Amino acid sequence: MAQDIAKKDKKTRMAKYDPENAHAWNVILAEVRKLKAGGQRQHEIAKTMGVNRDTVSRWLSEERGGERTTFGAMLRYADALGIPYNNLLAKGELKPEAAAVPATQFSKAVAKVLEGFAQDDDTTVTDIAKQTGLPAVEVNAALAGDTQPSLELFHQLCKAIGVKDTIVLNRAEKLIEEEEKDTTASAAATRSA
Repeated sequence: MAQDIAKKDKKTRMAKYDPENAHAWNVILAEVRKLKAGGQRQHEIAKTMGVNRDTVSRWLSEERGGERTTFGAMLRYADALGIPYNNLLAKGELKPEAAAVPATQFSKAVAKVLEGFAQDDDTTVTDIAKQTGLPAVEVNAALAGDTQPSLELFHQLCKAIGVKDTIVLNRAEKLIEEEEKDTTASAAATRSA
């Protein structure tokens, strides 16, 4: 009986999912990932944020992990990371630079392929945004290759455009291979000239 009460208390203490908190968390997590990609170690990031290294490790290894964190804690994290508080607030549209993971060569290739399929189907950014319920600025950033979309966003984009995820991934990989061959051929031609 005491165990049942403890479980019930734990459930009532846990923060409920809140889209505004999730947005704020995505902004913070993007900055944490940017620091990690820039060479900072997890313990350094943890020290900056006032948490332990295991917490940062969990955040980095999972798609979610802090979006249920209290907004007060997120404000402290934002302050420690130098994130302006207004970036934590989603006012209808996300600012890609605040919430996005930097694009990679592969995500840029995926964006080119998705954009090609969208153009072939006469599907606009506005159409995709309406169909997915995502802000147009987020859709545009993903299709322009400015950001690295999450797996969920990638799947939503494919579904809205009407193309299978695997087809996009395969074509993106081929596109990269072709670009690498062109670069190698260009370098060889420059050396022989």
